Amino acid sequence: MRRALVGVALVALLTACDEAPEGVLEAGDAYVVVGSDPDQGDDALISGVVELVGDCVGIAGMVAYWPRGTEVVSTDPLVLDVPGDGRVEVGDTLSGAGGMLGEAPSGVEVPAGCPGELVSYRSE
Repeated sequence: MRRALVGVALVALLTACDEAPEGVLEAGDAYVVVGSDPDQGDDALISGVVELVGDCVGIAGMVAYWPRGTEVVSTDPLVLDVPGDGRVEVGDTLSGAGGMLGEAPSGVEVPAGCPGELVSYRSE
């Protein structure tokens, strides 16, 4: 029994090494940075086309920090389920509240392939 538990623990550790960083969802070849606080970034209007910014899903050329609860529905085509907005695809136009983040929040590691500025987004 003990050997079986050790084996399961090792498999879990090895599997965890292949996962995206905390706060990042894998969406095929892209990443979705998630976990923004609903009260974060009320100072700006974020509006634009949902697009790939490097390897991350962003809005108007900026890497988006999507709200908590955002999920990947499909990877081909890339479709997200965004709280307050519903299903969103690359190419759709969104408009909501948000703000520029000088750096990623504590505990969130934006993948290296996601260049540029990070902007928080939430539906108005």
